[in-house]
Amino acid sequence: IDLCCILFGMLDFEEPDHQGSLQVDAGEMAASSSMIHHSKRFLLDLLLPFLQEYPRETYSIHFGEDRQLLREWLEELVPAQREGNMRRVETLLETAVMSDALMYSPDVATKSFRKHQQRQQRRNQRKVKQQTQKKNKEVRI
Repeated sequence: IDLCCILFGMLDFEEPDHQGSLQVDAGEMAASSSMIHHSKRFLLDLLLPFLQEYPRETYSIHFGEDRQLLREWLEELVPAQREGNMRRVETLLETAVMSDALMYSPDVATKSFRKHQQRQQRRNQRKVKQQTQKKNKEVRI
């Protein structure tokens, strides 16, 4: 679990060289986002067999209040997996992949929120720049 949390953070915070540029097109961003999504899902799929080794009460002991989201997620995932409720397992795995807090320690989750805001600002800057360029082309025509 700790290794997955570390790798999730690396996937989110180790930005490829092109992400800092304003010249990134939507296709590159979508490809990068898709790669990160699939990588996280791969990690969680590797984690599943290891979760079966411990009873759900073990997670309550190992994860304190600061990791409450992760503990609650595990307490739902392990029984769903044991019962063979694959629909619920899939939903929980997708929740973990999409979450900005679940697979991170609280300090990393805060950093994730700040990074998300920075990415949003860069996207907005690109949109404004593209709109300005489009208007300039229309004016010239």
